Amino acid sequence: YERAIDFHQQTLDIAQQIGDRPIESLALHNLGENFRLLDKLAQSAQYFESSALVQEALHSKDLAASNRLSLLDSQQPPYQAWQVTLMAQRRPEEALTVAERGRAQALAVSMSRALTSAEDETWIPPEPPTLEQIQTIAHQQQATLVEYAVLRNGHILIWVVQPDGTIHATESNAE
Repeated sequence: YERAIDFHQQTLDIAQQIGDRPIESLALHNLGENFRLLDKLAQSAQYFESSALVQEALHSKDLAASNRLSLLDSQQPPYQAWQVTLMAQRRPEEALTVAERGRAQALAVSMSRALTSAEDETWIPPEPPTLEQIQTIAHQQQATLVEYAVLRNGHILIWVVQPDGTIHATESNAE
């Protein structure tokens, strides 16, 4: 894995030099995967976060709707890997905020497809709810919120937010 990390770092350096943002994101994701395989979860999470940030920066009003969908599809692996890494670090609250962030990006892409007229150029993508906002909703509604993320490998992350703000998290395989 150390050798792979060296190659991915070289790819990252070249991508940054030539301004190839999609390859930069991919190299960051691959670095995250390799550090996860080495059980260096803190470094892994940082690379996944950086990959997701680069992906988010790729969205623009000038991007065709069909390209936005393709970009969204490529954006999901960093978010999913980031969530799993945070859960492995016993940081379920942060994993929940990452899941919400990924959902907000998906909503932004879906809504941008629907908003194609000139007057919609001022549309601003929604901000994902913060952990505190999620807990406030549970408290105000005196309701238990259940949130989940179904990952591509059949892995499911589940969060239960109690009205008192307590968060319980678990993982499951769909098999």
